[in-house]
Amino acid sequence: MPSHKKPDLEELDHWHANRVLPSTFEVYVGTDPAYEMAEAGEAVEAGVEHFMADRLERNLAYLARLDPKRPVLVHLASAGGDWYAGMQMFSALLYAPNPITVLGSRHCRSMTSLIPLAADKFIMRPPTQYMIHHGMLALEVLAGEQFDTEVEEAAKFRKQMLDIYACRLQERGPLAGRTVEEIHKDLNVRMRNKVDVYWSTPAAQRFGWCDEVQASTEVVRAKVPNQARREALWRVMAAL
Repeated sequence: MPSHKKPDLEELDHWHANRVLPSTFEVYVGTDPAYEMAEAGEAVEAGVEHFMADRLERNLAYLARLDPKRPVLVHLASAGGDWYAGMQMFSALLYAPNPITVLGSRHCRSMTSLIPLAADKFIMRPPTQYMIHHGMLALEVLAGEQFDTEVEEAAKFRKQMLDIYACRLQERGPLAGRTVEEIHKDLNVRMRNKVDVYWSTPAAQRFGWCDEVQASTEVVRAKVPNQARREALWRVMAAL
């Protein structure tokens, strides 16, 4: 990457407050400042929610306006969370004009196992674990038709999740070349047997989830969009 000036103290304050560093084209995605401290003063992790999703979308758009071709590094540290907010983040990464690299740390599980799959390059930093499961469905609805509608929607989301996983696993790893239906079956068996299915960082790379394991202090970003990956995911998204 071309050299750029180091961030000054004012910009570093901007990084902490707004989670974006324009001088280095880095974005941080973790618990939003609005949720960082509970009323009692105890630290909480809200997980993926609408504040986090909106902030990521704004920061990616901001960097794209500065330079739509410069590689972006997204630091991802969240335990997962809301489906709708997570899919907003997924699509924001997928449709960004810049080459996007996601560095997963602490957790890549549940919703945050899906989000980094939209990146042109997905790197995991040990000892981060990758975890998939079917998720949770909590309903506060009226009986009858509304209940049935929510259950139908949840089943649709589950298929969408599996389609995204299958799109990645067809690309690399031991399931590469299998049909979408075969990959669905493999993953469903794993989740039925264990509910939460974990891979260590090296195992996640071997299975095909991530592209690289961080092996030094340097994170080598994707220099150009991974067009084949994006087009495959665009087809998945178009079918949702």
